[in-house]
Amino acid sequence: MRYLDTWDYGFFDRTGKVDKITDGTAKGKYQVTARAGLVQTIEPVVKPFQGKVFLLVSAENSSATFQLAKLRQESGAAILVGQQTGGNQRGLNGGELTWVTLPNSGVAVDIP
Repeated sequence: MRYLDTWDYGFFDRTGKVDKITDGTAKGKYQVTARAGLVQTIEPVVKPFQGKVFLLVSAENSSATFQLAKLRQESGAAILVGQQTGGNQRGLNGGELTWVTLPNSGVAVDIP
């Protein structure tokens, strides 16, 4: 743990956020507690912006900014300008990310 760092150390406390799996091949492991009642609605504005939208992107864009760039590009809502983002399409971590920094080399590795 002394080599791990993160933005929010609450990440390491899963109390009330996971349920123990009691059957099947995953028995004894845990899964994230369902959030079935969570509903979010975004209402469109009456007078939307009609001009061109440009998003400045680079390798520093990952997580939510990667998703924003990807969705805006796919929908045609924006033109991406810059370099390839640092995101991936293997899933988001919802901000729950830690990284380990190797003590001798200083190399840091993200752990979603």
